[in-house]
Amino acid sequence: RSFFYIILSALLILITGCISSHQQVGLAKDGRARLVIALPDHPSVAQEFAGAELAKYLQQISGAKFSVEHDNVSNPAIRLERTNGENGDAYKIAIRNYDIVLSGNSDRAILFAVYDFLGRLGCLWLAPDFQFYSGAAEIIPHEQHLTYNAANDIKEQPKFTFRKIGASGSRFHSLENLKEIIDWMPKLRFNTLMIPMSGKMQ
Repeated sequence: RSFFYIILSALLILITGCISSHQQVGLAKDGRARLVIALPDHPSVAQEFAGAELAKYLQQISGAKFSVEHDNVSNPAIRLERTNGENGDAYKIAIRNYDIVLSGNSDRAILFAVYDFLGRLGCLWLAPDFQFYSGAAEIIPHEQHLTYNAANDIKEQPKFTFRKIGASGSRFHSLENLKEIIDWMPKLRFNTLMIPMSGKMQ
């Protein structure tokens, strides 16, 4: 019997540890945002774009409007932060108290963190949003009661410095399509676009 209680106690400790390490933050409920999006002070153009993209997709998912503010807010927030590190594309997603922190070693890495975070909420970007896909290039879930769940901090550091896409073929020979490719690239953490020098742009 004592052996049974030892095993049971060990299982309870293990289960308790797993529960305590699991973290959950409510993002939106019944069409209302529960957090704001906080940018750094004096945000760059790229940081403002990252905040706008985050607000846009969170609204598409939940139906709630998320305000984008500077990082002097005391409310619970999704905070975009610039960090320092050797790898400029490394980023982190962490829960800190009641905040969610999306941080990166560069402005591009912050944008990577935003899209990774949205991907963990169910967003999928299958291809550039070319007109002939008729809106089917991305999948956005719909969830009025939206929460973010994580057992641990997410740390990503790419193994390759250059992660490239080659734009070739007739469908890429328009400036509009190239813009759509560039818009799609950070969603999958690409950072280099190769364009053939021959041929004409339409």
